[in-house]
Amino acid sequence: MIWATAWSFDCLKQWLEKGLHPKQAIKAQFSVWISSISLSLAWVYQGLIPKLLYPATGEIEILVHSGLFGGEGTNGLEFIRVR
Repeated sequence: MIWATAWSFDCLKQWLEKGLHPKQAIKAQFSVWISSISLSLAWVYQGLIPKLLYPATGEIEILVHSGLFGGEGTNGLEFIRVR
């Protein structure tokens, strides 16, 4: 409820200061949400699916050799590689 109240006051401010009608603000916010959701889904898909379903393609080796993981971090990667 607090978020909706703040958003409605922001729409009113935009309408009074810039002449941006609330319907335009809703359309703009909807397009931001859609693009954010689609980019986040693509990012998660590209990050997880190749490593879990196709571990033999070299994805795990890239992570192991990147140097981002310490000694115990590679144990989890080895578990994924064995599967």
